[in-house]
Amino acid sequence: LQFLYFIGNEHPPSHKMNNYTSEPCTIALQLLDVCKDMMVIGWKEEEGNEYFLEWTADVGRWDGVCVSPPVVRRSLRQGFDYRYRARYRKKGEYRWSQSSIEQVFRTSCDMPIPLNPDAIKVHEGIGSATLEWSDSQSSDLVKRYRVRLLQKSEDDINALNDIPEDAVTTGTSHTVTGLRYGTEYVVLISKLCNANIWSSSSYPAVIFRTQSCRPSPVALTDIEVDYKDSSTIEFHWRPAVSNGCAIERYHVAYTSHTEDFICSTECRPLVSLTDLHPDTEYIITIRAVNDIGPSSWSAPFHVFTTIP
Repeated sequence: LQFLYFIGNEHPPSHKMNNYTSEPCTIALQLLDVCKDMMVIGWKEEEGNEYFLEWTADVGRWDGVCVSPPVVRRSLRQGFDYRYRARYRKKGEYRWSQSSIEQVFRTSCDMPIPLNPDAIKVHEGIGSATLEWSDSQSSDLVKRYRVRLLQKSEDDINALNDIPEDAVTTGTSHTVTGLRYGTEYVVLISKLCNANIWSSSSYPAVIFRTQSCRPSPVALTDIEVDYKDSSTIEFHWRPAVSNGCAIERYHVAYTSHTEDFICSTECRPLVSLTDLHPDTEYIITIRAVNDIGPSSWSAPFHVFTTIP
């Protein structure tokens, strides 16, 4: 009855330990042909034997069938590993041999196609950018994307400075923060397919410029004072951070208990205040101006003209 039961079932009743002999299986499985979704598995067939081929793509879950070589398996996943093993027994016998040594065969796959630069959209922000892209290749073939930014050097427009951290995402959008204002960046996006192969980066590269903004305020620690005489004081300071748009000029405001003045300088961080009252306290503030607008005023600082 047990024999008749097995004849009508493809899978041997593996839960019964006495269904297998202690005889080892020396079958050497071979991959005869492979493509993206099909494999042909073969081995040397001996007359008088019948064979049971098993396979799995998941650890611990095996499928199988009684079959003669070669075996054609279809509708497989692209770029995926499949593990195979086999058993045999003499025709008319009940018990199977032990399993053969497991062998791993991989289906081929479509190579990942680089993204079309026209499919990459950049939404520039102030010190940030949001990248969005569409992919014509099937999402089943792509595991994730790697986004890399290169910053154009200020000294050499053809030189590129690498941004240290690359972003890896499974989606089709990514926001990058901490970028410099008004600076050009090169976008390189590559993708990883199921076969763990990275595509080349999108080409030609996508270039964008972050938005500029008003300059940063002048810091008090960057200001130096030079007293020329009792009515003349000269100030010079470290240039303000332009935030992507060149500094056009500086405004210097100075007030005393009797008068208020604002003078404008050229882009040089230097001003000489003349015709001041001797032995007088003045309150000074400075701001930078670029094409976007003025920065906020610096913190006020106090100076005293000398006595003649």
